[in-house]
Amino acid sequence: MPKHKGIKLRYIISILVLFAIISTTFVNMYTSNLLFQETLSEKYLNKNYEYAQKIAYDTTLLIDELEKNIKNLASTIGSEDFDQAYMDQWLLANGNSFNSIFSTDEKGVLLWLSPIEAGGDLIKPGTNLSSDKLIEKALLQKRPFVSHPYLSQTGRLLLLISYPIFNGEGQYKGTANGTIYMEDSSSLNELLKSHAIQDNSSSFVVDNSGKIIFHTDPSNINVNVSEYPIMDIIMSEESGSTKFVGNLGIEYFTGYAYMPSTDWVVVSQTPASIMDQPLQDLFKKMIFHTLPLIIIILVISFFITNRLSNSITKLAEYSRNSIKDGKVHEVRQKITLNSYVKEVIQLYHDIQEHILFLTEQNQKDGLTGIGNRRMFDSQIKDWVDSKTTFALIILDIDFFKKVNDTYGHLVGDDVIKYLAHFLQEQCGKEDRSFRYGGEEFILLLKDITLDQAYERAENIRKYIAETNSPTGKPINISLGITVLNENDTHPKQIIERADTALYYSKQHGRNQATLYENI
Repeated sequence: MPKHKGIKLRYIISILVLFAIISTTFVNMYTSNLLFQETLSEKYLNKNYEYAQKIAYDTTLLIDELEKNIKNLASTIGSEDFDQAYMDQWLLANGNSFNSIFSTDEKGVLLWLSPIEAGGDLIKPGTNLSSDKLIEKALLQKRPFVSHPYLSQTGRLLLLISYPIFNGEGQYKGTANGTIYMEDSSSLNELLKSHAIQDNSSSFVVDNSGKIIFHTDPSNINVNVSEYPIMDIIMSEESGSTKFVGNLGIEYFTGYAYMPSTDWVVVSQTPASIMDQPLQDLFKKMIFHTLPLIIIILVISFFITNRLSNSITKLAEYSRNSIKDGKVHEVRQKITLNSYVKEVIQLYHDIQEHILFLTEQNQKDGLTGIGNRRMFDSQIKDWVDSKTTFALIILDIDFFKKVNDTYGHLVGDDVIKYLAHFLQEQCGKEDRSFRYGGEEFILLLKDITLDQAYERAENIRKYIAETNSPTGKPINISLGITVLNENDTHPKQIIERADTALYYSKQHGRNQATLYENI
């Protein structure tokens, strides 16, 4: 009988196993890389947005305070005998709030100036300043205002804060004014610089004409960026974050915050290239940790393949021995063929399960990236079995169907992701957050008392109720809280208590947190 050429089954199975393991592993690594990239992007967008909001808030408070100071100066000038010495004392008493202060009479003639050298050779007491458009505006309007930064007669970019002066009889007597040089040391500059950020990020402040009035790189001050593509979004008098490609082709994560009181916009941005190194580090770590496991799996797979191929070889020998010389021969040999097929199927499933075991993706919620129901069931069972002290907070978005009906399911998904991200941020090192299903979430807080758990829940509820969601408006959540009791033997007991507390919150007006122990 002629010999049939071909590849041995053990080699085919080995090649298939090798291909399945390596391809599945690298697909998983690729997917994990994408998820990590998404998480980093969201992190930098949120960081820059929050940073811009912080600068805008602090700057607004400072401008308000400076306006009050000038108001007090105007009141003093209008009600008391005033001279140059008092003017100098007032500037000194206010530290570096202003670079200079001055007052004019009702016709715009400069009366007092401190420091006296601030005007140089051009401006001194007796100089008529009414030709300056902003001084003219202050004289005509006879009301307080904060100017946009502009180039003064001395060639400096400055901010003017002005307040009208009235005497005790209510007669208009001129203006009291404070100036802040945007490129010199002042309390405003110190405030903006105090927010210096790292990791190649930059921040700047733009006025309503698109001119940069502050920048972490001083060389960019007074540069007009009104033609930049991103300015259409930034100048929309709104706050938010976005990802965009700049004029030089560099991609940025940008956060911006509008200041209504001054009509300025604070911008914070980070180049997207900041993610390159973390992504490379992640890939190297995954290779380092996964490669030994792949090698172990391959060794085991080749061993099992060899054992299986021996059974197939015996089956082939049985077939050959059954037909010889063109005749059928009775060969008495016991071969458990059905058992063999079952083993192959089982091996296939074992390999699949083992590869799945290498990744945590099967334990994470596909929409939000936090733990899913399966991971929650496993975690709470471990903690109940080990009698670990913990609190359980279950929460639900109020009227979530209305969100979907009003804004659509895509925005609804964004709301769920927004809440999941915030909950994850609230977790300590040993705490856990999960998406329990739909718009329902669970927090497991380790080593925490009932009162502490209630305080955490209230902080979460208040923040969500006061912060704009992806709908553009805040949402409300209801929460139920309980802790592990000594007589708890099954997670079901704890979940049912928390769920009862949540139901109580829903039935009594929503947007509240309820302790089961207080019902």
